[in-house]
Amino acid sequence: MGSSMSFGQDVDDLSTDDDDAYWSFGLSADLPSAHVFASNRMILMETRQQYLAQYPHLDGVLQQMEIVAGAHVPVHDTSGVPIAVLSIAWAQPVNFYSTIRSVLATIADAVGQTLTRAALYDQEHELIVELQAALLAPVPEVNGLEIAVRYEPAVSVVGIGGDWYDAMLTDSGRFVAVIGDVTGHGAQAVALMAQVQAVIAHLTRIDTPTPEVLQHASSMLATAGSYATAQIVEIDVVRQTLRYVN
Repeated sequence: MGSSMSFGQDVDDLSTDDDDAYWSFGLSADLPSAHVFASNRMILMETRQQYLAQYPHLDGVLQQMEIVAGAHVPVHDTSGVPIAVLSIAWAQPVNFYSTIRSVLATIADAVGQTLTRAALYDQEHELIVELQAALLAPVPEVNGLEIAVRYEPAVSVVGIGGDWYDAMLTDSGRFVAVIGDVTGHGAQAVALMAQVQAVIAHLTRIDTPTPEVLQHASSMLATAGSYATAQIVEIDVVRQTLRYVN
């Protein structure tokens, strides 16, 4: 049987009436996992008697969870800094000879690598989301038009991709909306999307004919070894005309 615990506020009352007390505690708590994290050393309890010799206040929870033996192993990041504690419990006495200790250390290393990769992925994902949000320009106000936009990735599990929208007024006063998607996901797709978006927006604002805008964008993508789909809609409110290219 195994369990995971998170470090939160200090827990003064460790009675079995409060189940939540065992899942959130501070580093100063008198608990094996807290001591392991603070000391960066493995704690092994081969019998319940060993548990109660050091942690007599855990008698109730050990009986309730039928824990007889337990291993509490520090989990490190790639630089060797403890980031978590791996706690594994047994319902019978365990002899932690050298082979089992090596296995526990190997498992803890694998957990540490997984947590580190997950943290890096979360950081990269957050950075890409912020970058992509910053690239989505605010929609201008246009007399005679009601404009609303909404952006939401279709499948968040896959990752942030190179899709974007843009809306602008040209020098001649036409309103232009762009919806596009560069192939791929992640930072590379977002970076390439930013380049394509900038090219299309600049050429559109100076009233470059729309087919030529897409030709320039296609040439840039071909140089980068990628491709994209895009739709450009032009609305002339004064003349009440609409044109689109894809």
